[in-house]
Amino acid sequence: MNILKSLMIGVCLSAFAQMSYAIPMLTWNGDMTKVTGATGLESGGMTFSMELVEGSCVSLFGGCNVNSDFVVAGTGGVTHGSLLDEFFDFFIAGVDASSLDSAPDLALGCTAFNNCFIWSPDSLDPGGIDVNVATIYNWVDSIGTDSFPADQDIGVTWDTTILIGAVYAQFTRTDATDVPTPGSLALLALGIVGLRLGRKGKAAK
Repeated sequence: MNILKSLMIGVCLSAFAQMSYAIPMLTWNGDMTKVTGATGLESGGMTFSMELVEGSCVSLFGGCNVNSDFVVAGTGGVTHGSLLDEFFDFFIAGVDASSLDSAPDLALGCTAFNNCFIWSPDSLDPGGIDVNVATIYNWVDSIGTDSFPADQDIGVTWDTTILIGAVYAQFTRTDATDVPTPGSLALLALGIVGLRLGRKGKAAK
C-alpha cells in the first residue's frame, strides 16, 4: 500500500505542477491565418499573455498621458514595453516554425510582406510616447536579421489601423488568475481518490 500511496502523491504533485506551469504558445485567429498574440510568457517570476491589437495608443492604453497608463495591472510597475522582448525572444527561438520569423505578415495588423513593427509603450518622453519596438524581417526577402532595436517616440494618436506594417502589443498578467485545466483537475481528483482508497485499505487491516 505504501507503493500505491507514493504513486498517488506523485499524481497529485504532477497535477499541481500542471496547474501552475504555463507553456508558451502562440495564439491564432479562427482560420489560422494570423498570429494574434501569445500565452505563457514568463518574466520576473510572473506569467503573461500578449495580444496584438490595432488602434491608437490613447484608445488602447488608457489615455497615454501618465506613466501609470503603461504599467501592466498587478505587476507593481512592469510596463508593456519592457515585456516586448519576452515575446520577441519567444517566437524567434523557433517555438513555432510557421511563426513570424519567416512570415512577418502573419502578425495580426501587419500587412507588410517584408517586415513588421510591433510597438509596446513604456513611458512618456519629451518627444511623445516612448515605445519599445520589435522589428521582424522576412528572412527570405530581406537582408538582415530579426532585431530588437532601440526605442522610438510616437504620438498618442498614432493609429496602427491606418499604418502599414505596424501593430501594438498589450500584455496581461495571468499567473494570478490561472484557471486549472480539465486535465490537471482530473489528475488531481485521481490522486485524491487513490489516497482515500489507500487509507481505507489500511484501516480495514
